[in-house]
Amino acid sequence: MKKSFFTILLIFFSFYLLSCSSVKENIKVGKLPKKGIIVVYPFENFSQTPYAGVKAASLTKGILLSKGFKVVDGYIFDGENIKLKSIKNFDYKLTGKVIEWRYKTGIDGEPAVSLYIQIKNKNGHLIWSATGSKSQWGHKSVSLTAQELIDELVSKSK
Repeated sequence: MKKSFFTILLIFFSFYLLSCSSVKENIKVGKLPKKGIIVVYPFENFSQTPYAGVKAASLTKGILLSKGFKVVDGYIFDGENIKLKSIKNFDYKLTGKVIEWRYKTGIDGEPAVSLYIQIKNKNGHLIWSATGSKSQWGHKSVSLTAQELIDELVSKSK
């Protein structure tokens, strides 16, 4: 009796753990460009979190830099205002959309992030795009959840 109870408890706990952190990604187009300069612009923010587009763009830039890409900012952010730079020497333009960037309501307030990222060449042709969503345990931050999601999307696109 005790053995079957613990088996059922173990199965239930395993399903609970798997359901608390989930990722859904969909790589749509192409491969990330291995050479050339990528200009990163703030993402459009469709969430209710202020500056989520700037945060997502900064995290994406950092991840790309850590993987050896040549990346520059296409904007200046002073903490309140975003000013776009006029950059002429670049090969690709990275933009995106923040669909969700929040803590879900509930006991633990689990972080949830949903992003669309795209890279276009100088002529405006789509080179690469990825869409992903991720939610996690309540003890993780929204930024960490976004960083992990972006890293997964970039890593699967090489």
